[in-house]
Amino acid sequence: MKTNIKTGILWGVITLSVLLGPTLMAELPNEITKPTEADAEIRAAELVSQMTLDEKLQLVSGFGDSRYDHLPVERLGIPPLLACDAGLGVRTSLLPDTVRSTGFQSGLSLAASFDEAAAEAQGRAIGVEAYLLGYGSILGPVPDAARTPYYGRNFEALGEDPFLAGKIAASETRGIQESPVIASNKHYTGNVQEWNRHSVNELIGERALREYYTRAWAIIVDEAQPGGIMAAFNSINGEACVDSYHLLTEILKDDFGHKGYVQTDFNGSTGVSNAIAGLDFEGPNTQYFGDVLREAVTNGIVPMERLDDMVYRWLRSLIVSAYFDHTPANALVELSDVEPISEEILSAHADLAYENATKGIVLLKNENNALPIGLDALSIALIGTDLDIDISGSGSASIPNTGNLVSVLDGVSARAAYNGATVEWVKGVDSFSPGDMLGGPATTVPSSAFRPFGAAPGVHGLTQYVYGSPTNNTPLVDASVVPQVNLASGIVNLFSNSFVNTPNFYPWNFGPHSISWFGKFTPPVSGTYTLYLHHMGGARLVLNAGVLIAQGAGEPQTDSATIDLNGGQSYDLEINYYMNAPAQLYNGSAGMFSDGGISKIRFAWDPPAGVLPTNIQEAVDAARSADVAVVCVRDFNTEAMDRQSLQLQQDQDRLISAVAAVNPRTIVVLQTGGPVLMPWLDEVEAVVEGWYSSQEQGDALAGILFGDLNPSGKLPITFPSSEDAQPINTLEGIHGVPTAPYPGYGPVPVNDFSEGVYVGYRGYDKAGIEPLFPFGYGLSYSTFEYSGGTISPSVFTPETEDRKATVSFHVTNTSERAGTEVAQVYIRFPAGIDMPEKQLVGFKRVSLEPGESQLVEITIDGESAARPFSMWYTSTNGWFTPPGNYQLLVGGSSEDLPLAVQLSVE
Repeated sequence: MKTNIKTGILWGVITLSVLLGPTLMAELPNEITKPTEADAEIRAAELVSQMTLDEKLQLVSGFGDSRYDHLPVERLGIPPLLACDAGLGVRTSLLPDTVRSTGFQSGLSLAASFDEAAAEAQGRAIGVEAYLLGYGSILGPVPDAARTPYYGRNFEALGEDPFLAGKIAASETRGIQESPVIASNKHYTGNVQEWNRHSVNELIGERALREYYTRAWAIIVDEAQPGGIMAAFNSINGEACVDSYHLLTEILKDDFGHKGYVQTDFNGSTGVSNAIAGLDFEGPNTQYFGDVLREAVTNGIVPMERLDDMVYRWLRSLIVSAYFDHTPANALVELSDVEPISEEILSAHADLAYENATKGIVLLKNENNALPIGLDALSIALIGTDLDIDISGSGSASIPNTGNLVSVLDGVSARAAYNGATVEWVKGVDSFSPGDMLGGPATTVPSSAFRPFGAAPGVHGLTQYVYGSPTNNTPLVDASVVPQVNLASGIVNLFSNSFVNTPNFYPWNFGPHSISWFGKFTPPVSGTYTLYLHHMGGARLVLNAGVLIAQGAGEPQTDSATIDLNGGQSYDLEINYYMNAPAQLYNGSAGMFSDGGISKIRFAWDPPAGVLPTNIQEAVDAARSADVAVVCVRDFNTEAMDRQSLQLQQDQDRLISAVAAVNPRTIVVLQTGGPVLMPWLDEVEAVVEGWYSSQEQGDALAGILFGDLNPSGKLPITFPSSEDAQPINTLEGIHGVPTAPYPGYGPVPVNDFSEGVYVGYRGYDKAGIEPLFPFGYGLSYSTFEYSGGTISPSVFTPETEDRKATVSFHVTNTSERAGTEVAQVYIRFPAGIDMPEKQLVGFKRVSLEPGESQLVEITIDGESAARPFSMWYTSTNGWFTPPGNYQLLVGGSSEDLPLAVQLSVE
């Protein structure tokens, strides 16, 4: 039930048939029917036979407007195609501000629902919105593997398990393609880091490649038949993904049976040889598939048959999707004239976004029944920064103009008022920005410690000046006041979602430049302070004309100075930054633009023990007098950067501990794009992982916090207890701190995936490391019990043709509240075989009334694309099912598996 707090009315969530039936079909042409595959293949082949060489080349490369589009071939009736990013919904950045789209939950949040129906419904809604806005292709979903929690796009992807990721992505793809729209899943494959993403060479063994990194893709192709697949930027074993015949042709097209096309990521082609490898389309700009490809075809380097196959695959997807025959009206007008989506559809999709978001919220801790918040809580201290904006992931997945936004502040405040409670909001820490993904200390000096020279009392921050170079005193832009020195510039600032402090200088200024900050710095108390500059490039810290730090850095590093300061005394502060590291000067391709930006600097501190900055003290004061303290903490994740630490930034760990010290009923809400460390876990009563939970984040979180809804989400990614307690705690270096950024010359960076298949919970099991919270974990306001446990058949003989085994068991709701459990089935291979301790092979959501018991049946299909009973034998270059006794383990998480049944394979 969604609560309409403002009117006090409770109403049922719209069912799928109503939500996505007449309401949407009223906006789509009623006569739309999809051609059969056979018909589409015949028509595509006939078109190819009629095309000239120029027309064929026109269809296999973009024409440079950043939309992965092709122009129409009017002579043959081939329509133009527009494509859009759609990680969290349809990205409308090229359309007028009046055009809105629904902001759905992040991929990780969707995966946390373990709900294929929810994924399909979300895909269906995204497909409808894309089609109505004139798009024929969606760049998504994103089944990239969460090899480490540092990956900056984990929020956009679907977690660490390829079976779960494949099932959710396949479901969303099916939903998208119910409309005349092509889904192009990305990024195939091994796209597990943003740092050096254009240049990194990943060393991945064939077994890991087959069992882990391509397993999700096999499921997607088999169960959803996506019209397109986007190849990744990175290289694997010395070959760029776009230039790997083994990846694109042998595995994807031949083994998996992908019938659609393969396209580049943004200008990701590397040469005309990509066409021979199996790449079918490059974009958005024509680099090699224009005149260069023409010459290669003419000279016989690229066979005409390969070019015809490239065009055929593209046309087949256009036709079978029904886009070819039913090109939307908005695809044929200027972008400025695109008609917006109706309010009726946006409203219906807002309800779906709310329903799906609530399914993905995970309850991690709940002591003393701290949740749900009851009628006895008449005063609530709501603490946390940015609670009045859309807290979501940034980058190409983000939604710049949501159909509706219910912020956390609005949602919680309205729901509290419904209970007759008052809410006091205190930020506690400064707003977030891309700088919060930088490494170094997480204790960025707060704005409350700064005052610009000549500013009136109560004005906080520093005056920022940006120059063309260290020797050029002409400012690039007007001086401005910024709250902190916490800056990461570059491509990340083109996607200004989920942060408010955007740089005031042109973020694409990749030539040499320098920045200076000036103002007064006032320590809160007297004592010994350690001051830090974390930076790449040159940096200098000056206090009262004394130079404390002056260092250059060719790669990110932290420098510090320890000094005694007087509380309440204002010191003249000057910080200078010089963009002069070799990699920062590289301006040769989009690769450097996307590898984390150019300017990197943070000013942080360690104040004396026990000292609370002014802004945190304000939060403590509010919490002390409240019945309940709800501390909402966040992180920042985006394309083009990776996290350097799992520690909460902006001193939020200190904020939580300080609040918990004065209010025993402290509830922490995490709005994060992945795992974070929780050194304060034992100090608080409850913890909720809300992820980036859509434009309806305020209502969704309020529904869980106040008990209108019962949490049912499960973790799709393992939460480590510390930076050290991880089986893989690196991107290319230690604790997420990568090697030097690639400067555009010399040896490319190498990342050795020496762990093989032991990624995520598989790696924790192998290393014997206990996580903070395991994969599949999630609490409920209800309690559940598993019993029974049988399997049929219990033996596979050599004569067994249909290798399907059904695991049956009972789940009982042992509480007095209705709730939903996600039952999970894992497989354990016979003893002595080098395989993970367990692997997920099935799951099902089970909704139960109080005291109700339900028989649950989950079928494991040994012949499916997931290959649950098989392992890859490198020596024979093929799949093999070892004989022996297999165990199927059943329970509520990867670490809570009370039932076990045995399957014998002869």
